[in-house]
Amino acid sequence: MVLRNRSAKCHGISERFACRVFGQHRSTQRKTPKTSDDEVALTADIIALALQYGRYGYRRITVMLRRAGWMVNCKRVARIWRREGLKVLQKQLNIIDEFKSSGESRLIPSP
Repeated sequence: MVLRNRSAKCHGISERFACRVFGQHRSTQRKTPKTSDDEVALTADIIALALQYGRYGYRRITVMLRRAGWMVNCKRVARIWRREGLKVLQKQLNIIDEFKSSGESRLIPSP
């Protein structure tokens, strides 16, 4: 974004022409994206909670963050969740325990 503005000023071309050459809308040149000051700390807390509670999703992590004092909504946590590539762990079935509890044998008797 800064490159396009600099190229327009240095080379004496208009912003409209520079945006057309680079294939970008002119509105992106006027508005700089904002990032919060607490984004790094919030991301670290989300990752720590996701590692500690592997089966919790972003909605439950949002509730835990609010209880911890963060002023955060579900959409922001979901955005950070996707950006960091976090996933909810799949539930592992313990087949051996199921057979033990039902009293069945896993071995097939030979004829």
